[in-house]
Amino acid sequence: MNIIRNHYKKLGYENKYLDIRLKEFKKQVILNIIILFIGVFIIGILLYTYLFSPDYFVGKIVNPIMNKISNLYESDNIIMQTSNLCNNFYSDEDKIKCVNHFFTEFYEYDEHKNQSNVFANPQELINIGGCCRDASLFYSSVFSLMGFTNEFIYEPNHIYNKICKEECWIIDQTYLEKVEN
Repeated sequence: MNIIRNHYKKLGYENKYLDIRLKEFKKQVILNIIILFIGVFIIGILLYTYLFSPDYFVGKIVNPIMNKISNLYESDNIIMQTSNLCNNFYSDEDKIKCVNHFFTEFYEYDEHKNQSNVFANPQELINIGGCCRDASLFYSSVFSLMGFTNEFIYEPNHIYNKICKEECWIIDQTYLEKVEN
């Protein structure tokens, strides 16, 4: 504490003003220690949640973000036209295959290495390609407009969709399969 006292003396503080400054310094140190412990505690909880329950972490943190972006894309012309076109088919299976066929006709894989944005919007996805995250957002938006429910499925370094109405399907850029509910 003498180092701090000497520092404030050099700055011109004396007597009661020096005592006031030292008390303020002590309060600030205590407050910073409390903030540090709270930060470490929060980071510890997040790490514990992620390390021991990644599905919980992804579901609670990432799914709402992906759903929000997907909802924004629902007003995109490409998304609306795709859903309108494919919704004209009679069976859900034919509707799903229509969307999948449309998507695979233009899709090219791209990791966004030369782009500053994280997500490729539908127009960019058609023109320059995108990654699995972009494909999942595309599928989620189209199928949502068609009345399907969507669940984002996560694996290490990959994301894809499970869409359901009366039946459920797994779909990504290269794969389409009917699955049990």
